Amino acid sequence: MKKHLGQPFLTIVRPVRCSAKSSLPDPYRARSGCPGAKRVVTFVRGDPGKKIELPIELDGARILCVQGTEVFSA
Repeated sequence: MKKHLGQPFLTIVRPVRCSAKSSLPDPYRARSGCPGAKRVVTFVRGDPGKKIELPIELDGARILCVQGTEVFSA
């Protein structure tokens, strides 16, 4: 990462089936609008608390779903 992005940062890679909310439906199924989109899960420290209207889109990236402390984007 340092070579290609200029700095290292913490990255966690794990299968979708290992998600803490694995019993919930796949948040990417039929929501991304782009079958070739890169799937990203962001882990936040605590539950965001308030509901936000989704999806949120900016510069081609789209937040699709928030499940507890996991934010799914593509």
